[in-house]
Amino acid sequence: MKGKLLSRFSEVQNIAHTLATKQSTGDVLSSLLTGARRVSGADGGTIYLLGSDNQLHFTVMQNETLKISHVEPSEKSTSFIPIPLYDKEGNPNQENLAARAAIENNSSNIPDVYAAEGIHTSGIRAFDEQMNYRTQSLLTIPIHNQTWGVIGVLQLINSVNKDSGQAEPFSEADLLLAEALAFQAGTNITNARINAESEKLLDRVTRLNQIGISLSSQESTEQLLKEIVISAKALTFADAGTLYLHKDNKLHFEVMQTDSLDIHLSSADGNLSNIEPIPLYDMRGNPNDRLVAASAALHGSTINIPDVYQADGYNFTGTRAFDRKNGYRSQSFLTVPMHNQKKELIGVLQLINAISPDSGKITSFSEEDQQLAESFASQAAVALTNKRLNEELQLLLESFIDVISKSIDEKSPYTGGHCRRVTELAMMTARAASETDSGPLAGFRLSKEEMYEMKIAAMLHDCGKITTPVHIVDKSTKLETIHDRIDLLDLRHELIRRDMMIEKLQQQVAEPDSVLESLQEPLSKLQEDMAFIHQSNMGGEFMAPERQQRIHNIAAEYSWQDASGKIHPFITDDEAYNLNVAKGTLTDEEREIINFHIVSTIRMLEALPFPQHLQHVPEIAGGHHERMDGKGYPNGLTRDQMSVQARILGVADIFEALTASDRPYKPGMPLSRALSILETMKGEGHIDPDLFDLFIDKKIYLSYGHRFLDKQQVDIDAYHPKGDGNQ
Repeated sequence: MKGKLLSRFSEVQNIAHTLATKQSTGDVLSSLLTGARRVSGADGGTIYLLGSDNQLHFTVMQNETLKISHVEPSEKSTSFIPIPLYDKEGNPNQENLAARAAIENNSSNIPDVYAAEGIHTSGIRAFDEQMNYRTQSLLTIPIHNQTWGVIGVLQLINSVNKDSGQAEPFSEADLLLAEALAFQAGTNITNARINAESEKLLDRVTRLNQIGISLSSQESTEQLLKEIVISAKALTFADAGTLYLHKDNKLHFEVMQTDSLDIHLSSADGNLSNIEPIPLYDMRGNPNDRLVAASAALHGSTINIPDVYQADGYNFTGTRAFDRKNGYRSQSFLTVPMHNQKKELIGVLQLINAISPDSGKITSFSEEDQQLAESFASQAAVALTNKRLNEELQLLLESFIDVISKSIDEKSPYTGGHCRRVTELAMMTARAASETDSGPLAGFRLSKEEMYEMKIAAMLHDCGKITTPVHIVDKSTKLETIHDRIDLLDLRHELIRRDMMIEKLQQQVAEPDSVLESLQEPLSKLQEDMAFIHQSNMGGEFMAPERQQRIHNIAAEYSWQDASGKIHPFITDDEAYNLNVAKGTLTDEEREIINFHIVSTIRMLEALPFPQHLQHVPEIAGGHHERMDGKGYPNGLTRDQMSVQARILGVADIFEALTASDRPYKPGMPLSRALSILETMKGEGHIDPDLFDLFIDKKIYLSYGHRFLDKQQVDIDAYHPKGDGNQ
């Protein structure tokens, strides 16, 4: 669900970018309707523009079912007559949804217009009858300019279910996404109209659109805030600018710039912490209208002051103090509130001292400056809201993935921290590979987004272990299932020992002198055999064939008798099979179950609708058990069929497993031993040779060792490969 929301949100941003590139009103409207239908799944739609006659004029129509792709006003039929907002007596036209949206400046979401009360539907029904159509669900959204004045109405018709193809009600998400586009389009329509009204303004409007596009490309909120002030100053030819953000009924200083004084301060850099925020209300709850920034925020309207030293009604004590301290003369002020598409106050943009491009002197901000600043403030507010939402969603996604990763580690006390350590090691290796300027990896570079993709893939590389039974993940001994079956053998051993003693005691009655002496040898052998079983139960690197045979011999030699007199083998066939595991504690079948977590990982990740910048997560995460020679698991990929990121993850996973000190069947290896094994695996075609060389040359192993391994494991400062890849 989160991935789908991220994908739709990303699509809205792309459409908004497209809208910002359109120069004419017609192009903006056509793109708006096309984009709004795409993000909401609407079958059709219509856009009306509000004229000076207080009527909504049909402008453009699209309908997939009716094969109507684009209808200009000149093509409209008599059925598309203008919709008046008020009747002759001045009463509001509440019976028409489009008129009501324009009057109230509010959206509506009607599941079925035919069943809705208080709505005049004769025009809709006439259209449906004429076109053999059925209008059902209807979204009606006002299009307003940067000062929240309605300039038109967007209507979307019949949300189509992708599976059934039937019309259904629009969702709340559909409404919010369409409102966001309508908000962006309103700004672009205003810009296009300004463009048409003045040829001189064309360059500035184009610049405004370009700046609007560039705002959304900023990598961080901090950089975006700085860019907002820089761009606003350039757009209005202002010498100075200040940006406040709204929080807890206060305006907090975020950016302050004055070009002529070479002042460039920001809260992100920590050099505005000494400036107190501006409260919107005093302690009694009265609005703080004496400060111009607070007043603009409270009333939601721009304040344009030609000269603050001659302005009445505002307190400019702080401005005068700044001027005295810095030898400056503040004159013209343009203070613009910033609202997002939900009409929420985001902050206030304040521009100071407009500089005439012709004379270079300080002048007042013109009406054009104000319109551009207002339009820009709207775009900046939306960009800032989008950036915050994007960062919050990214944080939510990463936190959710982190929770899953920690849950996998916590599922088994023997692999705690594995996902975290593999992620750290993989990122260390990826950064080193991306920074190298020589050797086979010299051309390898990962962007910031690709680095993030690598991180997410590493965090999720073992997510399939959620499906692996705990008793196999935690199998610390060969006989362990839900419990360690060595306890059963201990019990049987005791029963056999008792039976032997009872048998001898019974013989003692007849031959008292020889019984105790004859019992010592078989009991001693039984004890030795039991000790051998305990030793064999612990996993190791290798179990010799003769030791495996001894398990079978012990199993054949002893038996025990239950209360009913039934004879049972001391060691069952399954227990003998498990005890004879040659390496580690897992049988071949259990190892297959463990290995299946890779398949589960790939299936789980491929089922998620990752956004575009995370599309390669399944391939990277799912390839960490593949080999360079094509003998790996599960797909038998060769080196050339794998991304470098997947190969990096494979090396990280192996090295972490070798050096981990929390495994039940072995201690953590020292660096020298682990690196020797890695070099062998390089020679055998198991791991990427270039990455092994990088691992050694950049001493990634040593940096990792100092951070994550016990001191005794860091037994070398440098490793010198033997050169042939074999130990």
